[in-house]
Amino acid sequence: MKDEAPVKPTFQETEKDRIKKLKDFRTEVCDHRTVDWWSNPDELAGKVIAALTRQMARKPRIGWVRASEFSIEKSHAEFLELTEKVRALEEENASLREKTGDKREPKLVIETLSPVVINATDPEQTPDLKNWYRKLGKEDAERLNVSVSTLTRYNRNLPSESEIEELSEDLQTRAKIMAGFSWLDLIIRNNGTSRATDITIDIEVPEGLSIYETLDLPMLTELQLPKHEIRGKEIYLEGLRAREAGEEFPERLISLQGINGWDISENKAEITIDEIRHYSAKRCIEFFVVGNEVGTYTLKCSIMCAEYTEPSIQELTVEVVKKPV
Repeated sequence: MKDEAPVKPTFQETEKDRIKKLKDFRTEVCDHRTVDWWSNPDELAGKVIAALTRQMARKPRIGWVRASEFSIEKSHAEFLELTEKVRALEEENASLREKTGDKREPKLVIETLSPVVINATDPEQTPDLKNWYRKLGKEDAERLNVSVSTLTRYNRNLPSESEIEELSEDLQTRAKIMAGFSWLDLIIRNNGTSRATDITIDIEVPEGLSIYETLDLPMLTELQLPKHEIRGKEIYLEGLRAREAGEEFPERLISLQGINGWDISENKAEITIDEIRHYSAKRCIEFFVVGNEVGTYTLKCSIMCAEYTEPSIQELTVEVVKKPV
């Protein structure tokens, strides 16, 4: 909950040790995590629904099955019978291939739908929030024409150091994205002669680039500008560019072409796919990349499936160029 959100007195902590515990808990929750803030129950409900929708899109699941509709014994017996049939057919298949010299195997290839070129500008300078959120004194009261008691309340409601640091990081991320990014529109093909199953693709991003999820773009770019509020006066932070009218990022649709899940951690991306039949392809549009420095970069892609004995290492190229003025 935002610090400035209204809270009924009966819901506020009054004991010092409990206030400290609450503050420590909020700091721990915010540490090394992407968080979002709310100020009223309706806003909280909307953000919970949006977060759940994003997570269900990232990693779809088949859902809950009633115990009354599922027989463990019957299912186990059918599974054993089918496993035995599959094993026998695979042995027969392997024997026939050996006799005919037909070696069927998948060949997975990852590529971009079009060249990935980021037209980057210099990121806008992010403000010094620690100085911006400094405590105000008597001279500030005279300058703003407010009472000392008003400033005392203002100083008491200043964000914590961890909240200021996290907001500063969010603003830096926003500045980098708005300076230039490109969609990572991926095609995963199977050019082999048999299907590939249980596919995992790990994408390692080098220094100089950052990778993010398409679903998180609005949360990363539509940050509210920090402001002071003293006796109804709103003093906005200078130097931070807001979106101009008509300046909208292109809407992206979630890929429904067979990608079963994706995730990002520590500037690495992972894609999982159940299967790709031979001479077929799947598309993934769940990521975008941001260029921190001008140059040509190589994304290292490690592709593994159940039919491989070792991963296939492939590379994708991303070029960051200076956008002409």
